[in-house]
Amino acid sequence: MAKKKENFSMFKRLKDKFGSVGPKVYDLIDGVTTIDQIMKETGVTEKRLMKILKFLEEQGFIKLGPPEDKAVEKVIREDLSSLEKLIKDKFGSAGLKVYNLIDGVKPAEEIMKETRVTEKRLVEILNSLEEHGLIKFDYPEKKSKESKSSKNPDYYFNLGSELFEKGDYKKAIEGFSKSIQLKDDYADAYFNRALCYSRLKNFDMSILDYSKAAELDPNNPSIYHNRGAIYYLKDKFQEAIKDYNRAIELDPGYMKAYYNRGLSYAYIEEYEKAIKDFNKVIKLKPDFVDAKKQLEVTKAKMKKQLAKRRKLGKHR
Repeated sequence: MAKKKENFSMFKRLKDKFGSVGPKVYDLIDGVTTIDQIMKETGVTEKRLMKILKFLEEQGFIKLGPPEDKAVEKVIREDLSSLEKLIKDKFGSAGLKVYNLIDGVKPAEEIMKETRVTEKRLVEILNSLEEHGLIKFDYPEKKSKESKSSKNPDYYFNLGSELFEKGDYKKAIEGFSKSIQLKDDYADAYFNRALCYSRLKNFDMSILDYSKAAELDPNNPSIYHNRGAIYYLKDKFQEAIKDYNRAIELDPGYMKAYYNRGLSYAYIEEYEKAIKDFNKVIKLKPDFVDAKKQLEVTKAKMKKQLAKRRKLGKHR
């Protein structure tokens, strides 16, 4: 997870002389943790602990408090660097403990367990350590995952889908584009990228992607419906109607396709066909309020149209 930028020769000497318990004892030395606490956390006997502490004192790494001091059982480190002091000032002994446990191998879960800090607090400490150049993050598992996923089109498709849900359509397009680069016949990626383009009002690119998706997945009614909706927005009503026809042909119960085809028919004043479509929608979904409104509006328009035609007929 993170690697400390320091020399581990002292830790090596401790391990060589006292085994794995030596470095564990040293890691717990922070000027606050008592000898009793160190024994409890490491499981070492008092006699063994004193040998380790005397060795550390002889090497100049620590200084034991005087016997008459109430804090006699505290172990005081002398070798705090300016950065370690900064850590201790900012995060207390917990920060120092975290720093001392970083060895490039120990996982975050183990550090939290040994120091009893929360995940949120650990992240704060680690970020601060990185900002001050005391550690650098290393993500072997993440890199391994990314390495495996870098050639997986589904990874980028899922990434694009997540970004789409968040409303970041430009970034989503990048994800779907990468997916298509890795798998040029990925119909769903073309479909979703078309959705992104339509949200960004880049209708020409949207139509191109829907067309490619239709080529790859010709029996998907949603592709034709959505492309029809884009044609409608571009005032290309005949093209829109053709796509709605195909969507309905593939899915006779496609309520939205009937509704939108009805709107297209109404726009080009083919009111009878529009009324037929709105009635079909209401049959499929009786509580569709907009369809009922459009039906009444269209009937009124057709009535006016017929009256106008009769009037023109009389003048002839």
